[in-house]
Amino acid sequence: MFFLKDLELELPSTSFYFEGGLLSLVRFHNQYQKAVHKNIFYIEKILNDKGESVEVALQYVDDISSRVTSFANNIATIEGGMHLTGFKSALTRTLNSYARESGFLKEKDENFAGDDVLEGITAVVSVKLAEVQFEGQTKAKLGSVEARGMVETVFSEAFAFFLEEHPEDAKAIINKVAIALRARKAARAAKENVLRKGVLEGITLPGKLADCQSKSAQESELFIVEGDSAGGCFAGETKVALLDGRNVSFKELVKEHKMGKANYCYTAGKNGDIKIALIENPRITKKNAEVIKVVLDNAEEIICTPEHKFMMRDGAYKKAKDLKNIDSLMPLRRQLSRLGKIIKLNEKMDVYDFEVKGTHNFALASGVFVHNSAKQGRDRRTQAILPLRGKILNVERARLDKMLASQEIKNLVIALGTAIGDTFNIEKLRYHKIIIATDADVDGDHIKTLLLTLFYRYFKQIIEDGYLFVAKAPLYKISQGKKEMYVFSDKEKEEYLKKIGAESILDKVEDLVSEDEQDGEELVTAQKKTPKISIQRYKGLGEMNPDELFETTMDAEKRVLKKIFIEDAQRADITFDTLMGAQVAPRKAFIQSNATIAQIDLHA
Repeated sequence: MFFLKDLELELPSTSFYFEGGLLSLVRFHNQYQKAVHKNIFYIEKILNDKGESVEVALQYVDDISSRVTSFANNIATIEGGMHLTGFKSALTRTLNSYARESGFLKEKDENFAGDDVLEGITAVVSVKLAEVQFEGQTKAKLGSVEARGMVETVFSEAFAFFLEEHPEDAKAIINKVAIALRARKAARAAKENVLRKGVLEGITLPGKLADCQSKSAQESELFIVEGDSAGGCFAGETKVALLDGRNVSFKELVKEHKMGKANYCYTAGKNGDIKIALIENPRITKKNAEVIKVVLDNAEEIICTPEHKFMMRDGAYKKAKDLKNIDSLMPLRRQLSRLGKIIKLNEKMDVYDFEVKGTHNFALASGVFVHNSAKQGRDRRTQAILPLRGKILNVERARLDKMLASQEIKNLVIALGTAIGDTFNIEKLRYHKIIIATDADVDGDHIKTLLLTLFYRYFKQIIEDGYLFVAKAPLYKISQGKKEMYVFSDKEKEEYLKKIGAESILDKVEDLVSEDEQDGEELVTAQKKTPKISIQRYKGLGEMNPDELFETTMDAEKRVLKKIFIEDAQRADITFDTLMGAQVAPRKAFIQSNATIAQIDLHA
């Protein structure tokens, strides 16, 4: 056994140098931010002949995030420690004292809290100690108790002097902190309202949530899915064509189901063959939903949510809001149905849906087939589904009060059960697998990023404890006789085709793929020998039938999940700030530099 020091090797190293020390580092961090005050605070003080010292630099910017970096003996303490505790304590106390003495805070006014004074701050705290003590082997947290007193004394004295010497900067800082205080009070009221609402709803939870039957968090999973289509879509008076010859409304189906009556509907395959299926679990799936009226060329009217999908004559699907009068819909009877027009309705209403095993559509009495919701693809005992309507609020740019005004975020907070902010409690988490399942397109990736931002900023412990995942939805299904293979990228598709000796169809695939093709359309059917090879491209989870959805995304034995974890908290913080913050220039530069890598990583 030998050690590197025994070899007397000169190991490679890299040095980073800032001309102005920590002051330059703060300026570097804020280069794309709008500064609240002109002068950057800076202090460096050597305390004794041992060389022990305290160095601090800070500047406030027009943002709601805080960026505080700390070092001990030039080692980055990413988990903070005693020096950071001393800094935060002194910062809060000094600003409160100045605000009181200067009349910014009246006698009846509430003091600034720690969170208020940290909002929008960029700060670097560095200490050098003769005898340094860290907590843990990674040296991520400083444990030296004396560091707290050193930083408190040096920083509070110097910062108080800075505020007196720079009254305009001091006024701008106090105004910034005062805004944070008002926002915190508004956020607290909004949060309490959300929590009260959650208690009142009890086990019913948000109306959009299709909850699981299990009450054990250890075995329960929550799928956060994209789009209203996962939530059910039809007005209660909409009628369904039944096997017994009746046309029965959703409201009537719910009543008959509660009475124990079994009803059967019609379903259609892509080739137009008609089958029979049992109607299960008819119910209200969403209350007070926005709806549109779809008018067919035979004067039949269908009221549904804009996102609900209709089956085309070629077996593909299209959302109601995207239908055009040239579209031919899959017919229940012999005649084809076409779209007459779409009318946007101002009124809102409760909408209904039901489940059908082993299929992905059912026939309405108006003579057309519509897509079933994603919910029947789940294991109802352990898997819950919460659909999101569009893109959620970017929480990187919003305070808690505005964030909790978002119905989608409010639903998620209540569904998780942990509360939020200073009342967050991981022990109350209702699911130990939270799975983000979005479409494999640009919009899906954007929704995924918004959700990751939300979890990182407000539910970080869920990530740290290993409860957050991203589902990998397949891009293609390749069929060869009875054998089926799901692949997740174009590269994987090409490799698989080569593996099964189908290289000759690759060029044909590229020739036949076009942007105008409908969701779910088979891109190519090529035959080299027998059996034939067919390739189906998916553009989203919503177009899969229940069996495909379960097999690719929900079946624990076959699905592919990416576990989200935080490798470098400081780097992650900067990345979220860059990508989701208000400044366009750094975001554009980051995307241009990392687009290829990011695309590979997202779909790898």
